[in-house]
Amino acid sequence: MTVRELYERYQVPPWLQLHQLRVAAVGEMLAKHIQGADSRLVLSTCLLHDIGAIVKFDFTYTTHSALRSLCPPDEIPHWEGVQEKIRSRYGAEEHEATDAILDELGKGAERRIFDQLGLRNMMQILMSEDVNLQIVQYADMRVGPFGVLSVQERLADGAARYAAAWKEDGTAHIADTFPVNVLKLEEMLFSGIDLNPEDIADASITARIGELWDYAIA
Repeated sequence: MTVRELYERYQVPPWLQLHQLRVAAVGEMLAKHIQGADSRLVLSTCLLHDIGAIVKFDFTYTTHSALRSLCPPDEIPHWEGVQEKIRSRYGAEEHEATDAILDELGKGAERRIFDQLGLRNMMQILMSEDVNLQIVQYADMRVGPFGVLSVQERLADGAARYAAAWKEDGTAHIADTFPVNVLKLEEMLFSGIDLNPEDIADASITARIGELWDYAIA
């Protein structure tokens, strides 16, 4: 099954398809420069890391304002229907839904990485001996709703979109540690390799994204 066929099977919205493809291209690019990294595992995990994420979206735009540009109003009824279908089959929580789909696909190695991802797990990720986990987390941090960003731009984007939610759920103090920890991760990953963070940009991954539609993932 190709990536295109897989996304069609699970009715992944266009904006999540493109996000995962971008993250995958970034992750693979970095993994190929790091000794000991498994570029195929990184690629597969990145291509699947948001496959159940439609369950979390607020189509009123209240908490996911980027959707205003990504999902036209006339398409909302369709995607709300898809959301309800995915929730009923795989669960209403993003992590739960993605875990269920990864299990269904027999992607145990990818699930082990996915289950450790998240900015709230940054300290554990920094201390981990699993470079594949570190690469996947970093790759996801480099991609915003509309393309590749620098770490600083991505942190600013995240803070603008989620600051209110972090304050409401009492995790704003954890969010304060994100910039330092993400920059530490970037420094670790690029130390001693023939690749710089600024080499990763939309222009450098566009061709690979086109190829990944036909990548055999399952």
